[in-house]
Amino acid sequence: MINKSNLILLASSIILSLFLIEILLRISNLDHVNKLSFQKNDDQKKRYENFIIDKDKKLILSIGDSFTVYKDYSKKNYFSVLEKNINKHQKYQFLNLANAGDDMNEYLNTLCFVKKKMEPDILIFGIFLGNDISHIPFKKKNNNGCNLIKENKKGIKNFLKKSILLNIAFRTLKYYLPIFKSQVYFSNKERLVTEKIVSYNKIESHEKKLSNKIIKSAQNDTINPYDLFLAIYNQNFYVDLANLSNTQVLNDYKNFKENLLYLNNSCRDISKNCIFVLIPPSTWIDKKYFNYYKELGYNMDEKIIIKNKLIDDLENFLIINKIIFVNPLIILRNQNKYLFIQNDTHLNDYGQKVLGNYLSENIEFLFDD
Repeated sequence: MINKSNLILLASSIILSLFLIEILLRISNLDHVNKLSFQKNDDQKKRYENFIIDKDKKLILSIGDSFTVYKDYSKKNYFSVLEKNINKHQKYQFLNLANAGDDMNEYLNTLCFVKKKMEPDILIFGIFLGNDISHIPFKKKNNNGCNLIKENKKGIKNFLKKSILLNIAFRTLKYYLPIFKSQVYFSNKERLVTEKIVSYNKIESHEKKLSNKIIKSAQNDTINPYDLFLAIYNQNFYVDLANLSNTQVLNDYKNFKENLLYLNNSCRDISKNCIFVLIPPSTWIDKKYFNYYKELGYNMDEKIIIKNKLIDDLENFLIINKIIFVNPLIILRNQNKYLFIQNDTHLNDYGQKVLGNYLSENIEFLFDD
């Protein structure tokens, strides 16, 4: 018969083992762990409200989406690399207000909050040259004013959602047990039809061309379901963007440039140094990244790596309008190591480091010695 002290010892050992496994997973650089990294960051509102301004130091602030807030809890994103390179003498304060899932409109709302209590010396915008320009035209709620700072719900559920170990276990269950499958996949699939963006027949036809593994991975969030739905919406999405060859893409690109100009002008109200970091899709960097997109049903074209009409036009637009920008496309193309998380659109730790170092080299003239 097991006595009480042995039960306590056994329970303590299990808890300690799980805790150690959690720690090891958090410090690992596994692709599966990296995909879950966005859940472990402090929410946007907490970062904003808890930040204490030091008037004796210059403030460097960033706004963007998941590319910019990637692994912020462990300082692995390009903005954190910039901080490490520049802030050796602790002359500056760095605040990352990027938020996964945000777009150009939400960057403006974040900027609206910044204006309330901050005047950054340098404000960096991470612009992803994918869905920041063109995206699935889902209907959005009409948000007016400064009301989009994100705050995660509190409680034990939110606490547990930050656990890498539990997330991996739950996603494994979702893969094998239909009852646990993600509603994100099915709800967005329904939205495509009800909002008359794509017909049900087109969705069904596209899914039949894909492997069962890809469908299951989207259903259990092992891959981002949005990546699949974007392929259903437009199989030529990344090619059309690069070539500016689709009517919808051209309209979206026109709106993007107008928003970019407005964002820069709004930024200039509070900061003399507004910098836009142009983050390219992996499909524009090297054909070795094509496989994931082909598995999702995208059409790929190696020509967009050699000639990219959008990049040329955008650079010209930024120069004419005197908007400061950093374009890392060439330096990323020159890397031999893998820059992106496998089966994902996001830069991995190494890709973030390359981008951060390149950004540091290109804007170091703005900092004191």
